[in-house]
Amino acid sequence: MKIALFAYETRNLNTFPSIVAAIRVLSSEGHSVDLYLPFPMSTEINIVNCRIFIVSDADQYNYVKKAARLARNLGIPYDLFFAYYIEGLIVSEILSNKKNSIQIVYFSMELIYKNYPSRLISNIINPNKLLAALLRSLITAARNDMFTIQRFRELLSAYLKEFLYSILALRSWWRLSHQSYKRILFSVVSDHMRAKVLKEEFPFVNDIIYVPEAGYIGYNDQKSDYAFNRYGIPPYKKILLYTGGFEKGFDLALIDAGIRLGDEYVFFLNVYSRDGYLDEVVSHYSSEVAAGTIYFQTENLNEEEYDELVRSAHIGIVWYPLPTAANPNMYYLGFSSGKLNKFLSCGIPVVCSGGIHGYREMLEGHGIGRICSCAGELSAVLPDIEENYYSMTKHIEPFYREHMEFERCFDEVLSGIAQYKRTNDGRCMEHLLC
Repeated sequence: MKIALFAYETRNLNTFPSIVAAIRVLSSEGHSVDLYLPFPMSTEINIVNCRIFIVSDADQYNYVKKAARLARNLGIPYDLFFAYYIEGLIVSEILSNKKNSIQIVYFSMELIYKNYPSRLISNIINPNKLLAALLRSLITAARNDMFTIQRFRELLSAYLKEFLYSILALRSWWRLSHQSYKRILFSVVSDHMRAKVLKEEFPFVNDIIYVPEAGYIGYNDQKSDYAFNRYGIPPYKKILLYTGGFEKGFDLALIDAGIRLGDEYVFFLNVYSRDGYLDEVVSHYSSEVAAGTIYFQTENLNEEEYDELVRSAHIGIVWYPLPTAANPNMYYLGFSSGKLNKFLSCGIPVVCSGGIHGYREMLEGHGIGRICSCAGELSAVLPDIEENYYSMTKHIEPFYREHMEFERCFDEVLSGIAQYKRTNDGRCMEHLLC
């Protein structure tokens, strides 16, 4: 089948292993996949039967508009649309209609759309954002004596793009919710808890398949010395590894706790930052970096390097800001954590921050990790992990293979696609016979 995959995010595609893993599985099954991506998702990844189209800059409205336009202009007879994130869903909805009958597979990556239509309407009819931005700009200009017409145009352009994007999104939501014919073949979400929230957010979501976040394909608990060799870490040290975003609001108490652990450990952060905050923090901890107590790795590692880095670690740190039920995307994190999946896929016990629904029961109940209510508890939790380290590593593989193995869970997606193809082929044959 020919599949068009639409995904919008603001960093390299190789940092989204679920998308990469899905493409690889689809390719291995003989499907061809075209990716429509914004420029920040540009990647060096090369997959058989996969083409990548970079359609726009990082702007949401530009992405939606230009991805839909390019797909139309190319005129490729796609059999199916894969929609990642809400932007991908909007593009797919624009291109799907009753005449072409192309169905959508919606991959729900985030749960942040509560009261979605009301929020969109507010964006459309409320000019306060533009007025507030102009006021802030005027205040700054008064202080610096430099308000320009160019700056006004930039603010107005940003407001108009958000306005137009909200109109497109609201139209897609209404069509998906109210039109009589089915547009979404099925939706994919990581687990039952997140599926319940998704159904509350989007009334058009019915059939759901559960596929956990991928940490790239496969289970491999073979230890690596990659980090020790590449970064000059003494081989007798134990690496505590945090990997992921590092932006304003990051819990610096976690770094402070890592520094206080003593000579047995090093605290390693494999991180990216989109707001420049990381540079400030690295500078603040320059003496600890020089002493080899903590390491900051900020390069965009390819998947082989990232895999080797994780397999160099002794314990994985799965750390998030303290969530509340008002933020279902984090509170019901479940199997959507790429950090958790990657560490467990390498057989590494984890320490996880508290407050995430069901995580204490999942990690401690299955003997694969421990929960810290706050960063200050890290030093108290580690001795328990060290004492039970061997048994934890033995528990991880069966847990991972039963609950988090991407390939096994994605088989249901492949079955759904195959059933859709059989049904479509049957309809085409009936049409020819008539």
